[in-house]
Amino acid sequence: MDQIFAHLVDHKRIIQIDSDTLPPFPNSPLKGDSLFVNCHYDVSLAGMPKAELLEQARSDTLEICQQLATDSRLDKCVAAVVTVYGHFPVHGGSRPARRRIYRVTISSKDIRSNSVMSSSFLSDIQAEEDSELDDVADLLQHATH
Repeated sequence: MDQIFAHLVDHKRIIQIDSDTLPPFPNSPLKGDSLFVNCHYDVSLAGMPKAELLEQARSDTLEICQQLATDSRLDKCVAAVVTVYGHFPVHGGSRPARRRIYRVTISSKDIRSNSVMSSSFLSDIQAEEDSELDDVADLLQHATH
């Protein structure tokens, strides 16, 4: 686990945060390395309503971005990609299935220029967002049958 995020890991909601700098993928619109940050939620959050889960993931993403604003690794990157994963029970499965609750790609420049981020930060900047929460609803429906 990265020490910069250690205070966010409470082992109740957030069980792990890790990060790594990676080169752009083939056909990526990004023209340089990106800092990928993965935040993992505990399986106990699987029962939260989708809207609350997404709101919590966006809030945690803001906290992660606030930490990234002080991270020297960002100096060498064109963007940060922050992904919040949930772990959801699967009927008959030996371990929970991981699904993306929320992912956002934010330019390093936007993170640096907005080091004091408000709750509207993600909607105010040019950021690419996506989620797999609709897949989660199907997964949970099958988990109970």
